[in-house]
Amino acid sequence: MLLISILFAILTPFILTLGGIILCKNKECDINDIFGYRTSRSMKNRDNRVFANELCGKILFSGGIAAAVVSICAVSLAYAVSGESASFVSSVAVNLITAAAVIAVIPYVENKLKKFEKENENDQN
Repeated sequence: MLLISILFAILTPFILTLGGIILCKNKECDINDIFGYRTSRSMKNRDNRVFANELCGKILFSGGIAAAVVSICAVSLAYAVSGESASFVSSVAVNLITAAAVIAVIPYVENKLKKFEKENENDQN
């Protein structure tokens, strides 16, 4: 059960880290409706798209690594203190917190993208 808890705890961070790597490596992909960071602001033009993909990719990558470390520590500590069922509950809790953090990335990236857009407008004028 401990192994399952640890695997479950690192599954979401692993997916985030992998997603971050893919976004950073493919930051210059064409604007499309399938891949990348897709909001109306990020899809306005290529510069916005590249900026948003790279920023989001970096955040997902570093956040995924941090979440994996926290997850493994939380599951191990819960197991040591309270046993197998507590380790599984802690892995679920950490995954839910990680999912909430991923959602919180969107307003952060949008705010940075808005500033980036304004800077580009000022540079063009």
